[in-house]
Amino acid sequence: MTAAFRRATRPAIPRRPAVQTRFGFSAPGGRLPGAFFEAQIDSRRASEAVPFVAGEVGNTSYSGPGAPFDLEAQRTQLKADLKLASQEFHTLIGSLSEEAWTQPSHNSGWTNSQVLFHILLGFILVRPLALLLILFGHLPAVCSKVFAAILNLATPLFDQVNAIGPRMGARWLGRAGIIRKFDRVYDGLFMQLDSFEPRHWKLTMCYPTRWDPRFQTEMRLEDVFRFPIAHLRHHRAQLRTS
Repeated sequence: MTAAFRRATRPAIPRRPAVQTRFGFSAPGGRLPGAFFEAQIDSRRASEAVPFVAGEVGNTSYSGPGAPFDLEAQRTQLKADLKLASQEFHTLIGSLSEEAWTQPSHNSGWTNSQVLFHILLGFILVRPLALLLILFGHLPAVCSKVFAAILNLATPLFDQVNAIGPRMGARWLGRAGIIRKFDRVYDGLFMQLDSFEPRHWKLTMCYPTRWDPRFQTEMRLEDVFRFPIAHLRHHRAQLRTS
């Protein structure tokens, strides 16, 4: 039997269909050639390197679902909101006479000056809260969940410190000291806003929701920087100006 006859009479072997994989379709028979595999890995890595896609982070920085994240627009908006909050803080202090400074506020247990010191603390907390977010944002999500749960358990102790701190701080700093401290913290927040890399704005962390109603189960950097603004606007109504 000649070689040509054997080739002519050999039954055709059906080709196995391509196999669907997480990266696309593989070569026939389910084998993924090395070159194709590497190309798909590089493509996936490139897509993951995009700083942001639309989500729940931005306030006015997204134009719609699937729109790219505009970090500079978000930073600009945050700075504008912080500047407005700074103006509100100085207006509140300026509205209090020397007599009203030590008068009881609408928040039982605190004077007007102590409420203002407490508002100042909200801005002071942003820096450590943001650094914690960067740290825990690079760890498995369970780490910040456990950390937040432990802090929630310590809420009674936190409440005591939170109540006593403004009484001591307002007396220690006084009106002029509170103003100077606020201005330094405010300038530092602007510098910190510019220091974070695009990838940092994508990180999330769990916070102790029992410590403050403005803390969320999961927060991003923008949420952290907006916290003292909402905190100020909540407590400003507690000041007794007359």
